[in-house]
Amino acid sequence: MITDNDSTIHHGHRSRMTEKLANHGPHIFNTYELLEMLLYGTIPYKDTNPIAKRLLDRFGSLDGVLSATEDELCTVDGVGGAAAALIRTVGRYGEEHEDEELPPLYLEDLERAGEYLVRFFQENKEKRAAVLFLDNKLRLLRAEIVECHNFGSAAVRPSTYVDIASMLGASGVLITCHHRYGALMLNEGEMATYRAMRTALSDIGVIVGTALVVSGGKYAPISVSEGISFACPSLSYEEFARETRKGGKRNGEKRKN
Repeated sequence: MITDNDSTIHHGHRSRMTEKLANHGPHIFNTYELLEMLLYGTIPYKDTNPIAKRLLDRFGSLDGVLSATEDELCTVDGVGGAAAALIRTVGRYGEEHEDEELPPLYLEDLERAGEYLVRFFQENKEKRAAVLFLDNKLRLLRAEIVECHNFGSAAVRPSTYVDIASMLGASGVLITCHHRYGALMLNEGEMATYRAMRTALSDIGVIVGTALVVSGGKYAPISVSEGISFACPSLSYEEFARETRKGGKRNGEKRKN
């Protein structure tokens, strides 16, 4: 059984996470990972990953966690007075600087998107897929890791990514697969998942471009992978960028269900 105290399983994990943050910034992290790192300073001997997830489960979002009172935070297993005080301090700071934004990351062309994804999967070696959500200026809103061992699995639910796109007000989406040292192409199962996700996202007016595959430090869009023709017509990156800039249904504003 894995517990919060299983430090041997996560040997070197904290240093890798902080190095990744220093090298690539916060864009490549999931919300729970950012919260996990925030807790490092006040919880030195436990794995803070499950604590971060419990906080998000309890308060619903990062904003909910940061706006909770210290007494409310301490009701979550693993959160003590020092951690609660730190979280609340960060929350107050955020409230005072809520109009300030992190430097944006724009994926304006295939080269920028591909180079970003190579770095992303170098830092997330065990992950097999991610979905990038962009606004109508091709600014990266979120890189959402697909938490399935096989992207072609039936466990990948398109509705999950429809909900995220709606919440973020995304105008465009890039679907990406990581094959580590495999072929720069999609297998049959991955292609089926790509088609299903593209159909579902298109139904709410979100533009979906060619899928991007990363392997061995290289990347390729599926439509031009080694000259192979796929029975899955998709927009080239240039077409994707052009259509996304048109803004989808609401010019990048949050969509309502």
